[in-house]
Amino acid sequence: MIEILMSTYNGERFLAEQLDSILAQTEPDWRLSVSDDGSCDGTIGILEAYAGKDDRIRFRRNERNLGPAANFYLMALDVAAEGDRNRWYCFADQDDVWLPEKLATLAEVMSAMDQPGFPVALYSDVCLIDENGEEIAPSYYGAMHVQPHDADLAHMLMENKMIGQTMMVNHALLEVALANEKKTGHIPKHMIMHDWWFALIAAAFGKAYDVGKVLGRYRQHGSNAIGGTDFMTYVKSRAEKIPETRQKLLADIRQGQEFLELFGDELDPQKKEILEAFARLDRCGKMEKLAVIRRYGFYKSGMTRRIMTDILV
Repeated sequence: MIEILMSTYNGERFLAEQLDSILAQTEPDWRLSVSDDGSCDGTIGILEAYAGKDDRIRFRRNERNLGPAANFYLMALDVAAEGDRNRWYCFADQDDVWLPEKLATLAEVMSAMDQPGFPVALYSDVCLIDENGEEIAPSYYGAMHVQPHDADLAHMLMENKMIGQTMMVNHALLEVALANEKKTGHIPKHMIMHDWWFALIAAAFGKAYDVGKVLGRYRQHGSNAIGGTDFMTYVKSRAEKIPETRQKLLADIRQGQEFLELFGDELDPQKKEILEAFARLDRCGKMEKLAVIRRYGFYKSGMTRRIMTDILV
């Protein structure tokens, strides 16, 4: 069975369209678990109506607002703790739209890759749509100049290739996160987003794999809008955000440092060396940083991002 996990928060405007796209999946063997993060609009009413129509849909309400990263992460650990090793897991945002073949496509690939003790994270491209559902760009990767196949640990430490709504992970991956939570008693403090953290687990202990298809429609509005998609607009936007980007790079390093702290003893020597090198970037001088980045390939996609990294460090 495929367990679909959705976090909602004041999502009444687009939620029904997303739920309808899940109900329209050609793969019928799924269950949708929704965790509402304190909505005060009509979200709960919509969830109650859909849960009343289809018993594959269930939801709960959080006692306090957790934020999307923690809400998704804790939801994933809760269902993983049920112990069904034959389950696969997908993540759904409240305002996007899935193409009908999404689950079937991911399940076909996962069935060939899934094995006990080997974490797998699948992901795909999406087209971009505006608030009215009109297409902005046919490919997120194309619009953002991302190279989706660079999914080794060094690249993944610098850049998350995975949009949460495109992912499917196996039980072995969540077992790694669950074992760590039981050991530490808390979720990772410097985890930027759940999808990135799970991507790091896959890159460090198993496989992160792009299925090479567009399987969803990624809605752009408000704070998540990507904006212009031509190359010069992209370069201009990056240049205008250098201070912000430098702070994000520091957050990336802190996330890598915590990943090393939590999982360093479990990594093979090569992966541990990569993480140790990344974790010390904030303590290196300019020239040493450049040498470490170039030696291990700590770069994001494309020449522009490579140049920006060299400037920022």
